[in-house]
This record gives sequence, C-alpha cells and structure tokens, in this order.
Amino acid sequence: MIHIAQTLKQYLPEDYPSAVSLLVTTIEQLPQDKHSGFLGMYFPEFVALYGLDDWKTSLPALARFTPFASSEFAVRPFILADPKRMMNQMKKWAKDRNHHVRRLASEGCRPRLPWAVSLPLFKEDPKPVLELLELLKSDPEKYVQNSVANNLNDISKDHPEVAIRIAKNWQGTSNATDWILKHGCRTLLKQSHPQALKLFGFGRSVEQLQKFEIQTTRLKLGSELKFSVLFHVKQKCTLRVEYLIDYLKKNGTHSSKVFQWTEREFSKGEHTLIGKQLFAPMTTRKHYPGKHRIRVRINGQEFEPAEFELQI
Repeated sequence: MIHIAQTLKQYLPEDYPSAVSLLVTTIEQLPQDKHSGFLGMYFPEFVALYGLDDWKTSLPALARFTPFASSEFAVRPFILADPKRMMNQMKKWAKDRNHHVRRLASEGCRPRLPWAVSLPLFKEDPKPVLELLELLKSDPEKYVQNSVANNLNDISKDHPEVAIRIAKNWQGTSNATDWILKHGCRTLLKQSHPQALKLFGFGRSVEQLQKFEIQTTRLKLGSELKFSVLFHVKQKCTLRVEYLIDYLKKNGTHSSKVFQWTEREFSKGEHTLIGKQLFAPMTTRKHYPGKHRIRVRINGQEFEPAEFELQI
C-alpha cells in the first residue's frame, strides 16, 4: 500500500492540492468495486504520506476517499500530529450524513486498531475517544455500530473499569446501544469479568455438572474431539456456556483458549449440550502430542477438566 502511494507521487503533479484533486476525480470516475476495500487504500495513504502540512486539502480528501477505501489508517498520523485538532474534526465526521464517514470517526481513533500506527495517548487516556463514541452510541447503521463496539472493546483491554462504567451509563439507551455494549464488552465477558457478567444478565450459574464426558481419551491429529455436558437448572435463567481447551505447548506447559458454546435462556430442569472441536494442522496453531485438557465454564464458573491425549 505504501509502495503504491510512493510510486504515485512520481507521476502525479508536484503541487499537492493538484495531485489530491486528480486522485479524487479518478476515484469518483472508477467503478466502486474496482477501487474499494484494501485495493483502494493507496488513495488515503497518499494523503497520510504527503498531506500533513496541508490539512485544508487533506481532511476533505480523506472523507471523500473513505466510502471507497477506508481512511482509518490515514487519519492516525494527523491524530499524532495534533490530537485536539484532529479529534475535533472527527467529532464533526461523527455527525456526517454518510455512514462511511461516521464509521471513519470511530475506527480511525481506535486505540488498538490492528495493523495500524499505535495511538499510545489514547491507550493511556481514552477520554477523547469516549467523547466521540458518545456521539455514535445509537447510530442506526450496523457498520458504524460494529466500529463503536470494537473501539470500546479496545478500551476495555487497557481500562476495564472505564468500559464497565460506560456500559452502566449507556445501557438501555436504545437497542443499537445495547448491542454495541454487549459486543464491546466481549473481551471482559470472555475473561469472566464479574461485573460484566452481572451487567449482561449472567449472574446465576449451576451448582455442579451432573456429567461431563469426552467420547475418547485418545485423539489423532486431524480428527474431532467430541464431548457433552449434562447439568441441572434450578430456575429459568440466561446462561453463557463456554468450553476451554488447554493446549499443550512445546515446553510442556499449557495455553488456554476460550470457545463459546452457547448463550441463551434455559428453562428449569436438566439440559444436555453436545459439542465438538477439530484438531487439525493450521497456520495459527501448532499442535503437540501429549496430554491436553478441556473444561466447561458457565457464567464465569469453571468446572473440573477432562484430560485427553493427542497423537501425532
């Protein structure tokens, strides 16, 4: 992306406003599916590389490019150069009629945006970001809602207490806001944060598992681990049921990964859940032979694990 933007510089007019004007004209004349998504991100990247000294030209261009290819990476050098000025601009974008521009306001200031230039100032103090998210907390577009939730989730990783406070303050504002909060607190829920569990209605649990079993204690690489659980619910409640696999590492220790099994309302009485997990070669995880474990967690409460051996 950077290479293409740098190469464009060699062929565009030397005058920066003229070069940007040509890019704007070009992208508006091309079919959107030809220069959208990652393929078109060299347009805003050109602005990020060469436009920091000309905000008057650069900022409208970033807003114009973002419906074709998100300017979420390109705004970050401007934030770092002048946080107050840029966040004021992004607050204006948060009120824009175009949902792509509103989404840019949220996505561009995410403290932990993947692949992007880091914003350590917002990791340390997310207050400016929260002021912006306040403007978008009830946005009707799912595209924007998802970005707001991801931003809140970023904040929760550095300031869980702030995310909980925001969730308490915003909860019940609208259906859109409630969805944003639930998705934005997903890391806290995955970590079984007590206040997050209680806030989203996962306060009750089951006293014990009546049965938890795996189909086989020896598993070959490439096959599925099949398992089931039986438990009793005293009264109707909402349960978040997860299973955790403790993968054996090369050094003999284990690394845990949480998988959501189900999340729904359970009636009074006995319930059985059946699950399976594929153990196959993958680029993101190397499997090692030996003893692995699987355990169940219900509304934050973990139960005794079952052990199985992976054969490679």
